Formats: sequence, C-alpha cells, structure tokens
Amino acid sequence: MKKSSAFLFLISLVGNSVDAKGLLEYRHYQRINTPSTESAQDNTVGVQWEDEGHWRKFQTKAVGAAEINTKNSSLMISASEFYVSYIHSRTELDLGRKILPWNEQEGFWGLGEINPMRGFSWLETEREGIMGLHFRRKQWLEVGGFVSPINIPQINPSFTNKNGKVEGLNEWAKEPPRIVRFRNTDIPVYYEVEYPKVEEVIFHPAAGLDIGKRWDNARVVAYGAYKPENQIRVNATGFYEQTATVERAYVRTRPFIAYHQIIGGGTEVWNEHWNGKVFYDTIRPIPREDNKFVFESLRIEPTYEPEHYLTASVGRKSDFISVELNALVRTKGKEDNTTAFGKIPKWERAIGMEAKWSMSDRFNLRFMGRRDIKKADVTLHTEVEWRIKKHLWVQLGLEMIDSPQDTSFWSSYRTNDTVTTSLGWLF
Repeated sequence: MKKSSAFLFLISLVGNSVDAKGLLEYRHYQRINTPSTESAQDNTVGVQWEDEGHWRKFQTKAVGAAEINTKNSSLMISASEFYVSYIHSRTELDLGRKILPWNEQEGFWGLGEINPMRGFSWLETEREGIMGLHFRRKQWLEVGGFVSPINIPQINPSFTNKNGKVEGLNEWAKEPPRIVRFRNTDIPVYYEVEYPKVEEVIFHPAAGLDIGKRWDNARVVAYGAYKPENQIRVNATGFYEQTATVERAYVRTRPFIAYHQIIGGGTEVWNEHWNGKVFYDTIRPIPREDNKFVFESLRIEPTYEPEHYLTASVGRKSDFISVELNALVRTKGKEDNTTAFGKIPKWERAIGMEAKWSMSDRFNLRFMGRRDIKKADVTLHTEVEWRIKKHLWVQLGLEMIDSPQDTSFWSSYRTNDTVTTSLGWLF
C-alpha cells in the first residue's frame, strides 16, 4: 500500500472525529559563510501535518512533512507515523508506522538506531517510526513490542546521480569525493550506482520486545530488537580508467540492507515539575555480504563495529518554561572514517541543553545546544516564533556548527551556519 493511500484510509476510517493541524511554510536561508556544497538551499517551501481521530474502539494518527528545495527542485518527504490503533481494556494493537517509545533521548542526540531520524537536517530531533504490528499490554508488568515483514529505511537526506556525479539534495547530504589523487595528479571520479530492486530494500522482517514496570512516579524498562539498520549500507569497487579521451577513477556502488541487534534498558523518575532518565543501549551490527555485487580489484566494504551508548537527562517544566540537561557517553565503538562510505559516530562524550520559553500564547523561544567534550564539536539551534494572527506565523532561526577536527562527523557541515526567516500559514 502506498503511503498516500494509507493516509487516505486513516482519514476515511475516523469519519468526522478528526483533530487535524498543519503548517504551510516558506523559509529563506541567509548564509553566514559559503556552503561547501552546491545543493545548499536558498529557499524552501514545506508542509507539516498531524491528524488524530477516533471511531468506537479505534484511534488513528498520521504525522508527516514534505519540503521542496527551490534551488534544485528536489523534494524530501517523511511519513513519520501513520497507524490505526485498537484499544480494548488494557490491551492496545497498532497497525502501521509508529515510533518505538523505548528511549526518547535518542532523538535529542540524533542517534537514529532504534527509530530512524527524519533527516531533513542533522540538527533537528524529529524521528520516524517502525512499520509493522505493534502491541502493548498493561497489567502488573507492561509488555510491548512489534513484528514486521516490511522495512522502511531512513531516506533523508538523499542523493541523485547524474552523469557519474553524486549530489546531495541539500547541504546535509554528505557527498563522496569528486577528485582523488593518483600519481601526483588530481583525477576526477565517475560514479555508477547499481540500484537494488524495491523488494530487496523493503522485504526484511523485524521483531522487538520490551518489558517494564511502572509506578506512579517511576518506571523501569528493558528492550531488545532484531531488525534492519535504519541507514542503508553501501559496497563500492573501482579502477583507474584511461583511454584516448577519458582519464578518471571509475567507482561502482550498490546500496544494500544490513541487520543489527539492539539491547537496552533504563529507568525514569518524575513528579509534577521534574523528571530524570538514565538509559543504556547496545547496538551490534551483523556483517552481511551482498552476493549480487561483483567487486573489481578495489574493494570498499562497510565495517561492522558494535556501539554502546549511555545517556542521561534531567529536566524541569513549569507553565511557561521547560529546561532539560542531557549527557551522552559512547562507551564502546570504533570510528570508521577511513572510506568515503564509512559510518562516523555523531558524538563521543557530550553534554547538551534544550530550553523552551512560552512568553505568551503568541510568542515562543526555543534553544538547543550540544557540545562534544572529546572532539570539541558544538551545534547550536535557536528559534524565535511569533504568531501574528490566528493562522499567520513567523519565525527567526539561527543554526551554527563548530567542528575543529577534520575526522569528526560534524566537520562536513561546519559551513552550514545559517540565519533562517520563515513565514507560515497554520491550518
């Protein structure tokens, strides 16, 4: 079933009992420095929507977004959640795409291991769900989980391949090298992408289970899953090509899906104004060979290194202000930045803060800052929102990245410092 058809099915099911809200937005980007990629957008037009409804014992939810880069007419789309829920007594069944509620801190740090990230920007915290049948039973213990025959990987930020040139749809898509050094000469790289069939991407089963105990002001939970990785892996091969008319490095690539195992758990405590969380996640990728890809003399293959993350947060919330302090330690894992397609961790030992201030019904301020103590990376994201009229909305934003080490994940995006101005229509 296509995403658009599933969305229409949800709307038709709930009838008149629908609570819908959305935003149509035009955004202008004023660059503080010169972006390192030609695909950096100057203006975007986007839409966000969220619909909830109910009918008897059924409930529905659909959350999505789309964004057009007017510079290159590229489109990014995300259907974060779309599912139908059946609730009876203490049992809930959900069919569709739903975010796993295991560790909410993965969104703040953009880890994208349990749930995929939306990926319009690496500074945003929005996540996407897992497609399948979700279940939850609340008694003395709370037991939940999911099973799925279908995989929807993270597709943003994405790329195009034209005439041997791989380009990102925006500045958050890290492009592979266009030039390599060979015999003291700069040689252009020509890329050929062997695209897998759709069924080779989506037909991958997955399953997960969580067990927890909840009290009035606390909970503990343990969870595990065997599922496809959210980000697509890439194999590559190539050779030096020289003819009477061509001198280039020819590189052939093929995306494929690999699996990983996730085991984790944590605890959370709260009261009327305060909350605290501590979670520990282990991610073990499972090596896989793509038998449909034929290597030349050069072999560029992914590495499969386990990763362990300890995350913690403490927050306070009042009627007008909310503040949350976060911390992350990557307790196990190697850094794979030796190849153009290697996986580089976003954070090693980091602290962060997110604050929201609702000055009035019409004026809001949001700040998010993160700093890696080990690598000295810093990301800042600030938004000031003003609701002028009932449906008219304006926003001023600032995004800045400092990444002194070339081996860091964030070094590819340190020229993305931007002031944004947005005009939106709320519906």
